Amino acid sequence: MKNITLRTIGIITILILGLGMLLPLPASAVTFNSTDVLDDSVMNNYGSMTAGQIDAWVNNNFASSCISTNHGFSAPDPTGYSPTTGFTYGGSVSAGQVIYDASQAYNINPQVLLATLQKEQSLVSGSAGCATSRYVGATGYGCPDSGHTYSYSGVDLYSINGSEVTSSGTTCVNSVAKAGFSQQVIHTAWLLEFSMQRSEGNTSWDIQKGSWNNSDDPQTCYYGPMTQGTHSQCSGGPSTFYDGYTTIDGVSTFIRTGATAALYYYTPHFSGNQNFDNIFAAWFGSLYGDTIEPTVQRLFNPGLQHHYFSATDDSIAAAITQGYHNDANSVFTVGTTQQTGMVPIYALYNGKIKDNWLLPDGMNYYWAVIYGGYQPEGIAFYAYPVNTTPGNPLCQSGSTPVYQMWNPGHYDHLYSVNGGDHYWALIYGGYINDGSSLYTDGNGGVSFCVPTS
Repeated sequence: MKNITLRTIGIITILILGLGMLLPLPASAVTFNSTDVLDDSVMNNYGSMTAGQIDAWVNNNFASSCISTNHGFSAPDPTGYSPTTGFTYGGSVSAGQVIYDASQAYNINPQVLLATLQKEQSLVSGSAGCATSRYVGATGYGCPDSGHTYSYSGVDLYSINGSEVTSSGTTCVNSVAKAGFSQQVIHTAWLLEFSMQRSEGNTSWDIQKGSWNNSDDPQTCYYGPMTQGTHSQCSGGPSTFYDGYTTIDGVSTFIRTGATAALYYYTPHFSGNQNFDNIFAAWFGSLYGDTIEPTVQRLFNPGLQHHYFSATDDSIAAAITQGYHNDANSVFTVGTTQQTGMVPIYALYNGKIKDNWLLPDGMNYYWAVIYGGYQPEGIAFYAYPVNTTPGNPLCQSGSTPVYQMWNPGHYDHLYSVNGGDHYWALIYGGYINDGSSLYTDGNGGVSFCVPTS
């Protein structure tokens, strides 16, 4: 069973100096969303960079980097894991190769590891210097807030221009197995993926491929932040409904994604995660990968008998990993931005009944959040509001109604602009016209109107 050590930090000031970077930090920090620090799809984008691309990116952007090949840096290559041997390592390779191999082993985006290295010790930019202690605790893994210090010798920590460093000096790292650049990176990659999976209730998750045998992971209990839903902390343990809230810096905080849970488990403070977001967004772009596409896709989970509607690629990809599959293509056209006359349509989710609900702002939205057990998930897309003027069509010219239906047996919302789908759902599918739709046109309840495709 692995020893999970919680990494905690105080307020960290990240100093990114003028080093000829191609992607400098912006003058103003990104807006920090404490409930959604990072999306799962971004966390698991392990194909974002190759080893060569990582090394080239570091060399080209940071003249004073502590881990660039220009600096002569190399470290042991993480080559495998087993419950009996723990992590194993090979010969010295570049930082890009270490980061890439760790990312491939645990399906973690190498960009996440780069941002973590910068957040913790500024090794990527080199802006805080290249002291041995920074390499030894490169990602802050195994450095609790207790403040204890340790020292190790005879360990292959890293090399500069072929000269191997084997003595740690004073370090916060609480175990020799965790001390050193590669040791830190591989432990971090494992813990972030493990935490993300377990926070979403995936107690059977492990990695078994090639020389990577994490078959002991299912026996390891997880006691970090949980996403909303009925989950178990231990494999075979009792299932409990979690409301998705955890306390961060004394503030009750809703955990939107497994990646967010993992980052808070790793660094249970707002400041450290805001620094992570600032670094990641400045270097690599969106934390969410949630660009709204012009068409909504419908997905279906046969186990839950639930539908899911989305216009963003990242949420569709995440739903597919949770047992959903494409049920129909391009169900209806929506606005990708708020064009004249359009309003936001919000996504809501109830983890207890696992229902997804799409609503414009108004009394139904208020009820769902305050009394209905639904959590807001942000703007799903843009559409036209229903026309409430008596005697006028519900949908303006050039738009078509979206009918909202409800299945009381499966607790599932269904939306349709197709006459055949709407008819089938009501006659054969166990659905009823949702009475929460305040407006009807004689065919059913209308929630909003979308551009006629």
